[in-house]
Amino acid sequence: MKFGALGVWCWALIGWASILQAQTPGRSLQVFPNDRLNRMEMVCHIEGGVLRTGADWRGEVLFTLGPSGAIYQGLSRSELDRPYTVRDNQLVRGQSSFSDDILYTWDNDQVFIGDSRFRLDLVYNLQPVVFQPDVWALYPEDESSPSERRAVFLGHPTPQQLFAVLLALGLI
Repeated sequence: MKFGALGVWCWALIGWASILQAQTPGRSLQVFPNDRLNRMEMVCHIEGGVLRTGADWRGEVLFTLGPSGAIYQGLSRSELDRPYTVRDNQLVRGQSSFSDDILYTWDNDQVFIGDSRFRLDLVYNLQPVVFQPDVWALYPEDESSPSERRAVFLGHPTPQQLFAVLLALGLI
């Protein structure tokens, strides 16, 4: 079978697009300070595996989410810019496999310090917002009062997205 120059370019573009799609984890996620979900108040968002401040592509790139749970600093995929990895729903320092480098654990919509799942080590919990499908609110410890919300998500975040947002907002 013969391919012309256009055919070769098409196959190359399809292959390149599939590689990029495989490297772009998760779906989009929008983060707001409250449940009004006003686009002008959007704190940050994740789209195409890139966490940016604000509501559009002009926002500062804080983190890039890579495959296998990698969280890279800025718009990078260099291992030198990889401060964190999410492995087994746990945020670990760098690519470490040591239990001492487990910073936080995500379990059953709750975030705990270290490798713990004890109530005293609970830092945050995530709960659906009443009467708003696909809207989730982040609360400190075991709180559930709307006045205590730290962030509101349009969509349920993956563990990698949640940890990246918590890092970006300075909440962990």
